[in-house]
Amino acid sequence: MLNKSFVSVDELEFLVANLGETRHEFVDRYLRGLSIVKRKNGSLSWYFKYQSPENLKEQKFKIGNFPTLSLNAARQMAFQVIKKNYYFDPIELGISNLSNNLYEEPLSITQNQSLLSVDVFFNEHYLPYIKTAKRSWKIDVSIFINHVYPILGKYPISFIKPYLVQEMMNHLKSKKLSASSINRVLIILRYMFNLAIKWKVLPDLSNPCAGIKELSLNNKKERYISSSEFVKLKVELCKSKNIFLPLLIQLLLLTGARRGEALNAKLNDIDLERGDWVIPLPKGGKLRHIPLNESAVSTILQIKNLSQSMNQLTAESVYLFPNPLTGKPFRQLFYSWDKARKAAGMADFRMHDLRHSFASALVNSGMTLYDVKEILGHTNIKTTERYAHLNNERLKKASSSVNCYYGPDVFEFNA
Repeated sequence: MLNKSFVSVDELEFLVANLGETRHEFVDRYLRGLSIVKRKNGSLSWYFKYQSPENLKEQKFKIGNFPTLSLNAARQMAFQVIKKNYYFDPIELGISNLSNNLYEEPLSITQNQSLLSVDVFFNEHYLPYIKTAKRSWKIDVSIFINHVYPILGKYPISFIKPYLVQEMMNHLKSKKLSASSINRVLIILRYMFNLAIKWKVLPDLSNPCAGIKELSLNNKKERYISSSEFVKLKVELCKSKNIFLPLLIQLLLLTGARRGEALNAKLNDIDLERGDWVIPLPKGGKLRHIPLNESAVSTILQIKNLSQSMNQLTAESVYLFPNPLTGKPFRQLFYSWDKARKAAGMADFRMHDLRHSFASALVNSGMTLYDVKEILGHTNIKTTERYAHLNNERLKKASSSVNCYYGPDVFEFNA
């Protein structure tokens, strides 16, 4: 059985149906420490385990049989143990999604504050902030809904410990999620807790993501286009119904711009006389300038002439690449691009690889990594360092200076 946890009666009934004679154990995601166990050739029993606050030893005991003792009744009995042992320190156990019907008496104000759940913090505090602070806030929402909420969403924020974060990562890994996607989940969760600490949501709150290592990435694709490949690709691009496509691809290769930056470029952002293209809202969030070489300037002039000759919408559009049907930027070009690259025998070549190819050309021409970083608009030099291996001629020259320093005769051995 792949799913070994449950949160509802329906899930539990699904898990215990047709178990066979082997041993099984299922954990309650609603109340941490509560589990239902079926021993080999035996019946189903409820168990509850916790760490004793007196001697710090793990305590585990049977609280009843299933289905004689229902799921809700088992939770009620287990929670009585929590109340008895942790009345003055309710944060020690990882209890998720606690509702008032599990208590025999009303919660105090202090207890209510300590039970602020992760999903409530996300929706009422984190989300309103990132909507104004991050242009990519919708990505955070998608990641939280799909990956964080199902596992940690109902836990009180003060109960999240490092081991729970690690368990979340292990669970996502078991679902075959990519390492980069799992790391993105961890980064967003870490940022959430940093804000919670900064805003003093709870006293003495520490970041449970601290010390949790991101997964190593071995998926950095390094695919570059040769001059002969580009010639083949342009032949197929020129067959496309989208007559802007070959000029777009050529401009990306000549500037290293991102696809979105080019598609959303406005004519007043480009100064052909100075050879300067301003990216007002780049991915890194800081305005940057792309220097335009002669070929890039010539390509942009061709694009402008094409726009003027198509129809009134394109002629009057403020965009560099206007859609002939709307005068606004193209929403997607994937199918046209995919058809052309496959026809050219380059099915593995992505549009973003044009940016890598541009960086490769810069490095191989002798530009420093700092120069490449500035032109590409990288916020971190580590991103640029992936291109460091492309040209080691300068390093070879530096290494050969040792020969000159000591003199060539020093390294000659007589037989």
